[in-house]
Amino acid sequence: MLYSLLMTKTSTNTTRTGWFIFFFSVVGFTASTLLLREEIRAQSDSSYTPICSVNEVIDCGTVMNSWQSEVFGFPSVYLGVAGFIVFIIISLLYALGYKLSKYVWALMQAGVVFAVIFTAWMMWVAIMDIKTLCLFCMVVWACVIPLNTLVYSITVRDYLSLDNLGNAVGKYWFAETLVEYLIVAALIAHFVLNMSSLWFLAAIFLIGVLSGWGWLRKILKEKEMSSV
Repeated sequence: MLYSLLMTKTSTNTTRTGWFIFFFSVVGFTASTLLLREEIRAQSDSSYTPICSVNEVIDCGTVMNSWQSEVFGFPSVYLGVAGFIVFIIISLLYALGYKLSKYVWALMQAGVVFAVIFTAWMMWVAIMDIKTLCLFCMVVWACVIPLNTLVYSITVRDYLSLDNLGNAVGKYWFAETLVEYLIVAALIAHFVLNMSSLWFLAAIFLIGVLSGWGWLRKILKEKEMSSV
């Protein structure tokens, strides 16, 4: 009964999307584990300098010592380690051809939404308040961004039966991820690296052009397919 609640075996749901989610989950888990190791070492030895503390701009120690890193009363890196373990297991099952029950995937979707909100807040704090970057944290950011798009594409396609929307999101996930990467990079360049406003505006313009071009190609392609 528990098995039937969790999943049903089907070979038709083996997709590349599952493997992409698995890949980013493994990378995120690795970065979270390394960050946890550095935090444990720093707590046990006050003179220890984390390996991810490179200079004044990239300094994990400063971020780890901020109150925001323990906003829940314990190091938030524990959430990352536990969350990525769950993502690894579920994405692997999906990639191997198991369609998980809607209840399990609902928890998966809720988890990634929480991860996106919390990651966005930590990004904002690091960039705008602390003005110091954590190397391993940035790797986690880079994983959570595409995970959000990929999980959402499966949710709307397989569980909400919105095939066209799910396929479109899944197909253009890389372009959407790239745009979000560029936005974060532009914010870092302006507020952390103190690049001039001109460079900041140029980066935002480039983001707009790339995003607009991607959507334009999508519209033209759909129009061409509808006319056939």
